[in-house]
Amino acid sequence: MVTKTRWTCIRTPAADEPIRWLRSLCLQQSTGSQERTLREEKRKPAASSWTRCSCPGSRKRRGFPKAPAHALQQALLDLDRAYQNFFKKRAAFPKFHKKGLRDAFRESDAKCIKLDQANSRMQLPKIGWVRYRNSREVLGAVRSVTVSQSAGQWFVSITTLREVEQRQHSATSAVGLDWGVASFVSMSNGEVIEQLQPLKKFLPKLAKLQRRMAGKKKFSNNWKKAKRRVTRLHSKIANIRKDFLHKSSKDISKNHAVVFVEDLQTPRAAPDKVLGVRTFAPV
Repeated sequence: MVTKTRWTCIRTPAADEPIRWLRSLCLQQSTGSQERTLREEKRKPAASSWTRCSCPGSRKRRGFPKAPAHALQQALLDLDRAYQNFFKKRAAFPKFHKKGLRDAFRESDAKCIKLDQANSRMQLPKIGWVRYRNSREVLGAVRSVTVSQSAGQWFVSITTLREVEQRQHSATSAVGLDWGVASFVSMSNGEVIEQLQPLKKFLPKLAKLQRRMAGKKKFSNNWKKAKRRVTRLHSKIANIRKDFLHKSSKDISKNHAVVFVEDLQTPRAAPDKVLGVRTFAPV
């Protein structure tokens, strides 16, 4: 996690990246290539044209020199990937990036990244040396670094490249899993993992914080403080849920070589109002 001492220095690239993404999408839509036209013609603007049109004459005015060049290029590549997913019907039409949600930037040039694990610090372009909390040892050659923000805290994800020997699983057993409502999962060997339900535990505190936020004037300083408290509590609930899922899946995968999971088509399932059970439409 990036320390808060470099908050003002590290906020600029993540703040400029959605601006770059928004400007490219505005440019694409202002030239007449709306969603309907793109769907009919099955084409997308080239990422190189966005770079040529959005860079000259606007970088000095809008503060783009403060952001690393590779972070801006990665934002265009993300937009290009969004169009590819749209035309292959894997995702919906790209939407405008809202500032403050999923703020992140990615540095893809390994030559511009310096990692000092002994002192728990990292050098990023246009930012300099930043200390971080080393949660695990980084193995292999660094390929890219992604800095993201979540609930007021900054995190860094490091992508590396290394050769790993293929290991053989020590266990030889197989197990089947059945996802339930009363319990989290039921196994074919009779073992049952109960639900954790962190939201139910923190629901009274969450309701209290939300009532306090509702009594504040919207967008005032006190309202922003109350909103940060609600955001931190939501983040805590999400982290508890992720930790539970990670530990449960790790326990199952380490003790069993083969795991069978039911493949239910949930959109085809409809609740029965009389019996209170779900019935499935024929394929």
